[in-house]
Amino acid sequence: MALYNDSKAKCGDAFFRDLHALLARLSPTCRKAGLEQLTPIEQQGLEAWMLSNQNSGQVICCPPKVCRSMRSKAPAKSSVVTFSQRTQKGTTRWYYAVVCLPGLHILSRMRRERALAVDDSQVLASTKRCVKEAAQKGQAFDQAVREALQSHAGQRRSRCPARAGGAILEPHRLQLRFYATLDLGRGFSTMLRAPCCYNLEEALVARRRLQAALNDQGSMLGTLPFSHCNEVLERLRCTHRALFQEAGAVDASERAFHRVRRMLLQQRESRAYLQLQRLLDRKRRASEDVNEPAKRMRRSAAAGSKHHQLSESIPGGSSPKKRLQRNWSNSQPVVM
Repeated sequence: MALYNDSKAKCGDAFFRDLHALLARLSPTCRKAGLEQLTPIEQQGLEAWMLSNQNSGQVICCPPKVCRSMRSKAPAKSSVVTFSQRTQKGTTRWYYAVVCLPGLHILSRMRRERALAVDDSQVLASTKRCVKEAAQKGQAFDQAVREALQSHAGQRRSRCPARAGGAILEPHRLQLRFYATLDLGRGFSTMLRAPCCYNLEEALVARRRLQAALNDQGSMLGTLPFSHCNEVLERLRCTHRALFQEAGAVDASERAFHRVRRMLLQQRESRAYLQLQRLLDRKRRASEDVNEPAKRMRRSAAAGSKHHQLSESIPGGSSPKKRLQRNWSNSQPVVM
């Protein structure tokens, strides 16, 4: 019995710990709506758990997820983007290749012919493959990118010498553009980008500054409490604004960061609210399963008591067999 009570207490402690962590991730408005989902007993249990753990001083958050940006099974690919420019004379299409590295996007020059952009894409895909292999060997990211680009600097490739007057592709003439990026959530809408750089070293410096502002909390940003998440976002906003101020585009920084922040908070709250509802549903179903045997015993006891009262109210006995025996014995003639 003591072991059962101890395991029950541990389950309740885990439930309130997860409940507190989910509520802490919500904004004050959504947190109020989440508290309204609790029953009075659950609210009292949460208050008691918070009072008993208020001196722990620990920040409660879910374990971070593993970053999937450089998975070993993911092939090194780059894509060709079509850019349409509409004017009064018509629509002009341009093409360029892009490859996404962890925290750094590399774009090639704009091409009028898509085939040339495909050639650029192959060079960028080879660069990504070299960076990936170097990262698996433990080499630093900055040095791996430098060596990957330098290894292609002297190479010459020609997909079709007859096309474009026999023009050849030289990677050092790709006129590459670099964007330092931070993936704060899921999807492109929560990606924070630094200004465009035409120099690799400037882009790597911007990447390091953004990661320093994030303070190695990128994988936990979706599970941090709301107040701590706001602190991290404020540091990022200051760094992001400083980068755009150096490039002379402060207004663009404010608009971009406000959009990314809004989408990130929406993702955080929708996921936390959904997990809160699932947690409450599991807890209530488990409580119903635990109380079901006691309910069955009470129902069977009530049914037995009702049957006993009914049998007592019928003259002749409590069962049909006994009533038949008594009726038969009463019907026997008396021998004098």
